[in-house]
This record gives sequence, C-alpha cells and structure tokens, in this order.
Amino acid sequence: MLDTPGVRELGLWDADQGLADTFTEILDLADRCLYRDCRHQKEPGCAVQAAIRAGELDESRLASYRRLGEELAGQPTEADRREAARQVSKAAEVAAHARARRADNGWRER
Repeated sequence: MLDTPGVRELGLWDADQGLADTFTEILDLADRCLYRDCRHQKEPGCAVQAAIRAGELDESRLASYRRLGEELAGQPTEADRREAARQVSKAAEVAAHARARRADNGWRER
C-alpha cells in the first residue's frame, strides 16, 4: 500500500522503451518476419514462431511480451498527458477569471 497524498493516478513512464529494451530478442526476430504487421501467432513466415519451434526462444517469453504490451496499450500516451495538463490549466484559468469577475462585482467568496 502506498500513501500518496495528491496523487490520483500512477502510470508507467517511458514504458514502450522499457518493453523494447526488455524484449530485444523478440523485436530483433520480428524484424525478420515476412509481414510487417505479423502478430507472431500463426502467420506464414513468422520468424518469432520459427525461433520458438527451433528452441531458440521460449514460448513463455513471447507470452510475457504480449501481456505487457496489452497492459501498455491501456496506458495514456505522452500526448494524452499533455492534453490533460492543458485542460487542467485551462480550467484553473477559467476559475480564476470567474473569481475575478465576482470580486469586481462586489461578490465575496465564502
């Protein structure tokens, strides 16, 4: 359990690069697949599946790569984080403007 006051969400930063660094052998093999969009399942010419059949790559390694890739697919991208920060900043700006208008009109904050 973590006590993180003010933190609303935890995420993985630079996780795509970490995935690539961790599974270099799979990515190297994938570069040799016949098709660029190979899913490394039953496609003809799949170098990853050929390496598994030849005993050069453990099938559990590919399963781990897939699981982590699926988890990362649900993570927000850097563009998503920038947009969220922009929206928070805009909301704060609008709220400050509204407070200033109320103050100019003689309203008092409670």
